[in-house]
Amino acid sequence: MKTKVNNILLHTEKNARSYMEKVSAFNNDEDFILASFPKSGNTWLRFLFANYINEMSGKIYDEIDFHNVSHACPPLRAPKEHMSGSRLKFKSLKTHFPSVGKFYNFDAVVLYREPVKTLRSYYDYMIYEKGKRFKDEESFISHWKYGVDSWCYFHNSWLQRECQKKTLFVNYKDLLDNPVSAMELLFFELKKPVFQNSLSTAIEKSSKENMKRVLEKQGDPYAQNENYNFVGDKKDRKNLSDNVCKIIYEKSSHVYNALEDKKLIVYR
Repeated sequence: MKTKVNNILLHTEKNARSYMEKVSAFNNDEDFILASFPKSGNTWLRFLFANYINEMSGKIYDEIDFHNVSHACPPLRAPKEHMSGSRLKFKSLKTHFPSVGKFYNFDAVVLYREPVKTLRSYYDYMIYEKGKRFKDEESFISHWKYGVDSWCYFHNSWLQRECQKKTLFVNYKDLLDNPVSAMELLFFELKKPVFQNSLSTAIEKSSKENMKRVLEKQGDPYAQNENYNFVGDKKDRKNLSDNVCKIIYEKSSHVYNALEDKKLIVYR
């Protein structure tokens, strides 16, 4: 019953707020969607894309940081950022929103992560970065907007997408284990040129160490808590109990298995 009510709320929100996911006049046929549920590795993949696109575009930016990453990989909810990246050859358009009709004109990359790890990170993020408070961990994972039903609803919407454009599912672990092969395969499927030197440079510049360095140097304009360790290991991380992990697994395993069945196969 709880899941049914949560899905009604999620569907209502999608219909009410889809207007915010704006496709800009500065977008073109070369651009593509980058969709993910929060805390699935989106920031790292945005840095990988942004560094590669910057290399491909003649190094318009001396360095990709947390300010200008949104020029190459703008959030769909920030149309002004789309204009800032208009000199780049193409852009990836970030969204955490379920699939809607206005996305059908673009190829889409859907980055997903094992749900227990995703929701554990999201729980930690919502408390330490966003300052949210929940009665307990079970109230978080049962929350209609943040919990496991939301995770399932988001991914089901992309699994059910039917249009002439491609929908490419990428497991974050596969990307982490072999970023070179994963990125080569993504760009091949997206019909984007692959230059090994540019790709190697992009991966090097998107390392955890380098992202941490540019974060400490330039800061993050979107951060709400400067003490939140966005890049790297988290101290005092909020862990989820075995019982809660079991609930997440039981409610999400069928969706995760469907994602695994459709994912790009990254050869090691």
